[in-house]
Amino acid sequence: GERFYFIKDRTYHVMKGDLVFINIGDLHKTTSTPKPAHARLVINFKESFIHPLADCSSTNILDVFKREINLIRLGAMEQNEVEQILHKIHSEYKNSEQFSMLNIKSLLLQLLIFMNRYKNPLTESNIRHPSAIHGKIYEVVQFINQNYSDRLKLENLAKKFYFSPFYLCKMFKQVTGFSFTEYLNSVRIKESQKLLRETSLPISEIACKVGYDNLTHYGRVFKEISGTTPTGYRKNLITQKG
Repeated sequence: GERFYFIKDRTYHVMKGDLVFINIGDLHKTTSTPKPAHARLVINFKESFIHPLADCSSTNILDVFKREINLIRLGAMEQNEVEQILHKIHSEYKNSEQFSMLNIKSLLLQLLIFMNRYKNPLTESNIRHPSAIHGKIYEVVQFINQNYSDRLKLENLAKKFYFSPFYLCKMFKQVTGFSFTEYLNSVRIKESQKLLRETSLPISEIACKVGYDNLTHYGRVFKEISGTTPTGYRKNLITQKG
């Protein structure tokens, strides 16, 4: 079938045989096309799952998740080869026999090696937005990603990009899968998590840096998205390191 995938700041029109790569922390949503019937296979794993079979720091086998284009479009032969690997993974996962998990790891490595070697025909220059409105919302999303720390208001963005507030709100949700507020908060909280991990800045300063002038509101939004408070998030990091 077909789907729309919004990842980071771009919407991809995903079709039969396509592979979608979503890195840790990438904001993403999937929405229906006019042809909603579809089937998809999702593989979700942590880096630790393929250690020590692969030393990711030296082989960069996970670089396929860090490319500018999150979509790989396979030719017929390559699609058949990948489907065979995926069917084997699915079969091993269902059976849970002796050595099944080890075989799943080896098959996953085969898949990652194949995708790192494969020359994706899609590039920044030849990939197209699904429609003109997707392209305009892409511009809005990029602006939010670059200016999330400012006092961004829907009305101001609508004026800047020549939309009515109602139409921008409607199309933003339709294209990205997020409401404007959901997306802005998600970007801000993601950036604040990075500051909590990588700096020792006070939480009040972090809140200001990512666009919140009210600490209580920041804490409430952070907990809604992360499931814990900023203080709890930082404490968990310290515990894990310890």
